[in-house]
Amino acid sequence: NISVAAVGMAMLMAVAGCESSEMGPGLARAPSITVNNTTDPASTSGNGFCTLREAIDNANSPGTDTTGGDCVKGTGTDTISFSVSGTITLSSALPAIANSSPGSLTIDGSGQTITIDGAGTYQVLSVNSGATLTLNDLTIAHGYDFVGGGGVSNSGTLTVTNSAFSDNTTPNYGGGIYNQNGATLNVSNSSFYGNSSTVGEGGGIANLGTLAITDSTFSENSAPNGNGGAILNVKGTLTVTNSTFSDNSAPGGFGGAISSDGTLTVTNCTFSGNFGPLNGGSLLNAGGTITVSNSIIFAGRHENCGGGAITNGGYNISDDGTCGFGTSTGANGQTIGDNVNPLLASDGLQNNGGLTQTIALQPASPAIDAIPQGNANCPGRDQRGFARPAPGYAACDIGAYEFGAVAP
Repeated sequence: NISVAAVGMAMLMAVAGCESSEMGPGLARAPSITVNNTTDPASTSGNGFCTLREAIDNANSPGTDTTGGDCVKGTGTDTISFSVSGTITLSSALPAIANSSPGSLTIDGSGQTITIDGAGTYQVLSVNSGATLTLNDLTIAHGYDFVGGGGVSNSGTLTVTNSAFSDNTTPNYGGGIYNQNGATLNVSNSSFYGNSSTVGEGGGIANLGTLAITDSTFSENSAPNGNGGAILNVKGTLTVTNSTFSDNSAPGGFGGAISSDGTLTVTNCTFSGNFGPLNGGSLLNAGGTITVSNSIIFAGRHENCGGGAITNGGYNISDDGTCGFGTSTGANGQTIGDNVNPLLASDGLQNNGGLTQTIALQPASPAIDAIPQGNANCPGRDQRGFARPAPGYAACDIGAYEFGAVAP
């Protein structure tokens, strides 16, 4: 007898052996270039080691094998996957991502634990104008670039999911990512920790293009001598939803969490302990427009908001009066708005479920059950992906975290 498990394994092996396979009606899997070695660079072309550097070279040269048979050829629309775990410590900057429309590249660490490390000397990745790159389930660490984007410099279209940017630096713009003028960046379910713009601005991200952030956490990023400890938005368009900003700082400048002179929309976010001593402990309006809805801004060292006026989108809580939220009553009958303590959990940023760390609410928090269900500021889930409103509650909570919610 042939077991069901054996048949299933044979089918999986057959699929794995194909460069392209149908995964259901209308869904084709992109050809995969599999990295099987974490060294950089490979010592000899044709030695059977497909390194990340070689995989990118093949993806950049569709139909051509530049590796002596170490990696499969690229097609112009490729996925680089990994059969090993470990840290890839760069010996020089990786090749720029150079596909052109409609081509694209995905670098996917799913199923492994992959860190790409710039060794404090090299920028980890760069994306050329017109090129498209997706990063999934990776850690980008210790990258450095003098101009900007110690982790990644993006001039094309970059999507970051389920990933971490840690301890990347630049003296200028965007310790973690520099999203340049005209570029597009989407970040979801990701963490930015300890990135720094040592002399310039935007410790975590500097954005001059279009940037959308969802379900992500920014913690302890810094711009020691500039603005925007976590994010600098320079004449760009920035939307931040269901995200947490904790202990980011701009000790020599403005906007401990975010400094923006472009268009900034903040929805369902939690800010805590960010530091901007000159102006705007959490948010600085440096001459653009900022709209804040359903968010908590707490313990901004010096003050929570600074610069130009902040537009109140409703259902906000600030523990000082600098954001101009006024005073209103939540669906729970409690006072919300300015000069209200949101009663965040005293242990701060923690693993409360989901893919990123969040800050919980104390049981007596006025943020709980404050937003009527069906209101536009009551989305279907919180930063962790847990349902809003929580079971047994008739309304949604203010901020990125839903008290009492159950993991899906």
